Amino acid sequence: QKTEQKTEQKTEQKKEPKTGPKKTQQIDIEKLVEENVEQLPLDSREKEVIKNKWKYILKKNKEKYGKVSDGNKVKIYNDGHAAFRDILQSIEKSKKRVWLESYIFDDSELAKEVVDSLCNAARRGCDVILLIDYIGSMKIKNKWVNQLRESNVHVLFFNTFLSSFLNMFPILFRDHRKILIVDAAAYCGSMNVSESVVPSGVGWRSGGEAASEAVSEAVHAADATEGAVDEAVEVTEGASSSTAASPSTASSASSTGGGIMPGRCEHSEASQRKGSGNDSGNDSGDSGGGNGKRLRYYDLHIKMKGPAVKDLADVFLDSLKMAKTSLTREPIEEQPRYEGEEGESCFVQVLESNVLRKVRSIQSTFDWVIKNGATKNIHITTSYFIPPGFLRRALFSALNNGVDISFLLSGNSDVLGDVPATYHIVKKFLRRYHKGGGGASGGGGSGESGGSSGS
Repeated sequence: QKTEQKTEQKTEQKKEPKTGPKKTQQIDIEKLVEENVEQLPLDSREKEVIKNKWKYILKKNKEKYGKVSDGNKVKIYNDGHAAFRDILQSIEKSKKRVWLESYIFDDSELAKEVVDSLCNAARRGCDVILLIDYIGSMKIKNKWVNQLRESNVHVLFFNTFLSSFLNMFPILFRDHRKILIVDAAAYCGSMNVSESVVPSGVGWRSGGEAASEAVSEAVHAADATEGAVDEAVEVTEGASSSTAASPSTASSASSTGGGIMPGRCEHSEASQRKGSGNDSGNDSGDSGGGNGKRLRYYDLHIKMKGPAVKDLADVFLDSLKMAKTSLTREPIEEQPRYEGEEGESCFVQVLESNVLRKVRSIQSTFDWVIKNGATKNIHITTSYFIPPGFLRRALFSALNNGVDISFLLSGNSDVLGDVPATYHIVKKFLRRYHKGGGGASGGGGSGESGGSSGS
């Protein structure tokens, strides 16, 4: 009997590695690409080209730059009201853990709601951690910090002046991550806990549904307009209409053959009236760039369920270590695959950047895809465009190879000197375009319509 038991144990031990948690070995790249590309409305020849390219890209990058998994459910938000309704609902329903990381945590009504939700979760017995950047979150009220700590919420500030001195961290080394791990769900993206994401006084909890739907409809309408990118969407809270920027505004940058065309936004009559209230979009009353004009922010956020939740939680734990605190946590358990209808499951790769540890997965992935994946066009939209030298060289190389490059950038910014620096870099691409005959165009917002992301 002992011999039989030992034999059974050895057999089980041998079998374990095959069914272990290494998700990267379980992903069938061939099948994944085949299923997704077959759904595209293209002819068979175009599908084959796309299939071959994506099989090559995914196989080469599957394990090199970040953890990968399939069987995930992903929901995308382009409106702060909708995102934070779901976020607060998730926190209110949490039973085990709430780990929140944000660059900005200000003194807005939204921030107060998040504080109350975190306190309630901690009182229910959840493990609640709030990790916020010391510089980005200077506006948080001291009484809120005390309230959180009295409710057993672990409140941590990333890289304070004292921490910077003691740990030899550069004071400009900031935590720009926006991550939320709530039990078996995770959120990440560019939305901070701030006034710019959800303006105070708009009754967003109850009245934002119509506004959120209007934003989504406008974005879908923009997608249907071939060759055009809407630069801003203006939605008035409670108003029945939403007005998107004229398609010709953004496309005019491309049609000029390589010029920088600041964007314009056509406003609905309702949104221009005095006293019409804050827009439901990410509209901040802050002025930026020293011109006294109101900034508009456009942010994207996602919610995930599935194996990628653990991968994102590992990134949060990395931030916790970098905060140089005595507080530690073990990695969370493996998350089950999302088994939905065919075509709903998503392949996700979690990338991170930590320059002090020389981890540049995000930048390295961009560099690799630009060099090995781009053959026709590259579309870049970002609030802050000051890429490192190796990324600029990769883009220059693509431009020399005849790849068409389009930029959608901020026409106004909350960072002093950001726009002139961005224009300086973009002009280099335009000069290269005029010399080599390649394709490069730049579009940027100006005034109210061209805000910068809060990432």
